[in-house]
Amino acid sequence: MARRNPIAIDKLTSDLEDVLQSELQRFNSENASTLSFPDYDVEQKQRLVGALEGILMGGHDSLTTCNALETLRILSRDRQELEPFVSAALVREVVRHAGLEEEVCQYDVQGARVASGLAEALAVVLEAQKCLCNILYNSPRARDTVSASSTETAILGRIRQGSHLGEVLYFDLRLLFLLTALIPESRQRVKTQDGAALLTDLLCRPTDDRTCIETLKSLFNLVADKDEDAELSLHLVATLQRVLVQSEDEELTSAPRRRGDASARRGKIPAQSTGPSDDFVNRRAGSSRRRAALHALQGER
Repeated sequence: MARRNPIAIDKLTSDLEDVLQSELQRFNSENASTLSFPDYDVEQKQRLVGALEGILMGGHDSLTTCNALETLRILSRDRQELEPFVSAALVREVVRHAGLEEEVCQYDVQGARVASGLAEALAVVLEAQKCLCNILYNSPRARDTVSASSTETAILGRIRQGSHLGEVLYFDLRLLFLLTALIPESRQRVKTQDGAALLTDLLCRPTDDRTCIETLKSLFNLVADKDEDAELSLHLVATLQRVLVQSEDEELTSAPRRRGDASARRGKIPAQSTGPSDDFVNRRAGSSRRRAALHALQGER
């Protein structure tokens, strides 16, 4: 394996966009599959993460910002080594670039078209979402900051607006799953903001296979409590039955993955809910979307 050249941290303080982009893109390309960075000592990692924080706060163009977020995402794969350098300010910057500040609750699509083009603006949002997923999963310190920022409130607001573009909804739901799985306070806030009802209604919207399963994963986090509202649980059961009926003719290629993801992370519908009859299940056990919904309705057996 060819030896990778370390990133030139001094170049990351440049005011020249092309210098920043060149160095960040080189690092990202060489480390696309790297999971740890033993060649960087503590001081180098601290300087590197600090330089990335400066770029994210510096008002650079969309391409430079996206490259910096990608670099941070790659570094955030290394759980043990990143934790000491994840500052609250850095996490807040990632949240901001994902368009998930509570007072904003959306990305400014109109402004993005004027400033740098819609595609470039969406690329920044998506990269920030991916980066935030890694940081949330690997950094308990980051979870405290995200929880204090009420990021789940912004995600719910964006879902209610229904203005998602591209894969933004999918990654919003991945973030919501992590928030409700890892942060009890976030899970409770989602419940008090009618998040379960919102996600149940989302299942009735036209969505792709991945988006549907991420919706189900978050729902399972919310309805697993034994004291969950019985009316809401029955509504969820009815919605899942509609998903089964409406998708009767669908044949999706990702069935094994969907069934595995649904089984791995689901909870159980509370005991007050009544699932579908075995006859209902047997007559509609074809497509992957139907099977995912069946897993939700039946629970683990």
